[in-house]
Amino acid sequence: MESKSFRALVFTSLAHFSNDGVFLVFPLLIVYYTTEEKISVVFLGALAIVYTLLSGLLSPLIGDMADKRDSDAEFIALGIFLEALASGLFALSFLERGLAIPLIALGAILLGSGQAFYHPLGGAILARIFGKSSGRALGINGAMGSLGRAVMPSVISFLILGLGEVLGLGVFTFYMVLVTLAIYVGLMDVRRGSVNLVRKSTEKLDRKFYKFLIVLGALVFMRSMFISGTTTFLGEFVST
Repeated sequence: MESKSFRALVFTSLAHFSNDGVFLVFPLLIVYYTTEEKISVVFLGALAIVYTLLSGLLSPLIGDMADKRDSDAEFIALGIFLEALASGLFALSFLERGLAIPLIALGAILLGSGQAFYHPLGGAILARIFGKSSGRALGINGAMGSLGRAVMPSVISFLILGLGEVLGLGVFTFYMVLVTLAIYVGLMDVRRGSVNLVRKSTEKLDRKFYKFLIVLGALVFMRSMFISGTTTFLGEFVST
């Protein structure tokens, strides 16, 4: 494996691990917000809907902008940085309790916005670099995302239990900022090139795929709706 290809795999996998690792942060914090801050679970559930919708609605726009500007590294790093800012605001919500609700709301908006960046870009980078042999690279990358979802909620929980809400989330925020810098430096020379950009800008989707995409989109929507509805309140259900 060439050095550039290996580096792209390492840093896109790190981005996937970190991006998906914050997927369950807000559902985890719902338990603390309802028990310690006495914030309405209905309000928190509405915020969960907002950040999920933001992630879905912004993803196509992010992918389109990345195609036009050839800025995959910058966009992926920006997404992780927005998630870092979100965790920082969640930490501040425990410190400035009088401003908890606006801080949580702004944090949820930034979290949803940050989640929109990685998935349209990470797989595209690997598919472009590895070409027909991208299956193994995409598998490794996908496994790192799953590992992030499995590991990071426990890590954040231990940080909160050991250091408190403010300091624990602050340490996690610092980690996310470091990841942002590492991803930008690691992927900054991974560019599409003018030829690929011109070719891709003229591509048209065959009409016969529209019906397939509609059916697939509906299935993915129902699956995601069930997963999001379950994971958002699972911690609250277990704690009570």
